[in-house]
Amino acid sequence: MGAAAVDLVAVTLTRLGCKVGFIGKLRNDRFGKMLLEDFERKGVDVSRVIVVESARSASTFIAVDREGNGVIYSLGGKALVESPEELDLSYITRSKITYVGEAYPSVVIEPLSSARRMGIFIIYNLGVNFTLFGKEALKLAKISDLVVMSSRELSLLDINVERAARSILKEGPKAVIITTGREGSMLIEEHGTKVVPAYKARVVDTTGAGDAFTAGVIFGLLKGWDLLTCIKFGSAVAAIKVGSFGARCGLPTEREFTDFLSRHQGSG
Repeated sequence: MGAAAVDLVAVTLTRLGCKVGFIGKLRNDRFGKMLLEDFERKGVDVSRVIVVESARSASTFIAVDREGNGVIYSLGGKALVESPEELDLSYITRSKITYVGEAYPSVVIEPLSSARRMGIFIIYNLGVNFTLFGKEALKLAKISDLVVMSSRELSLLDINVERAARSILKEGPKAVIITTGREGSMLIEEHGTKVVPAYKARVVDTTGAGDAFTAGVIFGLLKGWDLLTCIKFGSAVAAIKVGSFGARCGLPTEREFTDFLSRHQGSG
């Protein structure tokens, strides 16, 4: 649900063999058509994407330096559903997991609350929304099972990122995952903190690494794995991703992940 980074999460999951649907809004323009066509080629269900004639489809420009680090420039445009009536609750509740990226809190909070009461596991990327909506974005943490956020984004709440994560944990989620780039990630739960180091990898382009990581975590949850195992899987998916240039290049299949893990046994 959402746009921008969420599309990479969706495509990565289809590469891993999952059945995925995308909810968002696009304009009937060249960029919107390109995104829909690419989704369809990759097996993402776009039956709940709303296509409009006003404004333009949201887009971004990504500049990558020689070390593979990127800066993202948002050009704005249509991307988010704008009223609760535009969300098909029956469609959401046919899923096992709903991932929420960019979304207007006032629009999605009631439908997602209903979905969670019906047993749908809600994963929320708070960092993306915090940049857009400030502390209003914390409202969605209250109805989420898991929150994912980068250390850079968390530092906007508190310079001590673990303390910031624990303040979010008090809002209601069962766990918070902090991504820390090359250093790996942290799992924050009520009873403790676990640090998961990143896999050593040749870095060509870090664009989309966090989204590939999140897709790996979602894949593991769909498999019924514990959160720590899910995070290790997500770290491996991200390590494969950064070895190729381009946001959607280098996304692994489950078989490619298995091969990667066999080559890096014990190096994570």
